[in-house]
Amino acid sequence: MRLHHVQVACPRGGEDGARRFWADGLGMAEVEKPAALRGRGGAWFRAGAAEVHVGVEEPFAPARKAHPALVLDDVPALEEVATRLVGLGFEVDWTERHTFPFCGEPGRRDRAMVGGLGAFMCGDCLDYYAGVVAEFRRTGVEKPPPWHDMSDADLLGKLPLIAGTGAQVDRFLAEWVQLLRSRNISWAEIGRALGVSRQAAWERFAG
Repeated sequence: MRLHHVQVACPRGGEDGARRFWADGLGMAEVEKPAALRGRGGAWFRAGAAEVHVGVEEPFAPARKAHPALVLDDVPALEEVATRLVGLGFEVDWTERHTFPFCGEPGRRDRAMVGGLGAFMCGDCLDYYAGVVAEFRRTGVEKPPPWHDMSDADLLGKLPLIAGTGAQVDRFLAEWVQLLRSRNISWAEIGRALGVSRQAAWERFAG
């Protein structure tokens, strides 16, 4: 079994707005509807294995929680789509995209960072630890981590940043699972990889 499409709603006459968002903004291709369904209005869009059907609903009521979730290949692709959407007049919410790098300070979109599996390192940290590694290679003496010299107040101040990093890793894990599901990897395989049952994996990530 695989997901064929996701259905979302628009008001009567909302097709042009849907095309601006799904086609012009997200870059999906409009798919011609079957002749028998064209009289109902709406529009269909597809990109790779992802397909979204926008149907006319009367009376129209915007969904409060239901939504499709699309995964892009990388952060540059995400930012490119976001730039297009903003240029078309749509609002892009970045509140869930804050990144916490190795040092624990909240990341900024204008700050160069190197990404890994849910973790990031900013340029300042790269420069600092490049020096640490170079010094270790030269002397063979390992430098103690910087938190050894922190005050109690500084250590306490890092706690919410560490918690934020943990939440970031959880989001990354969820996105990774959705990427696997988009490739038709079964919940059983995902559960085995995580060391949990198929049911436990589904309950954690399917909602």
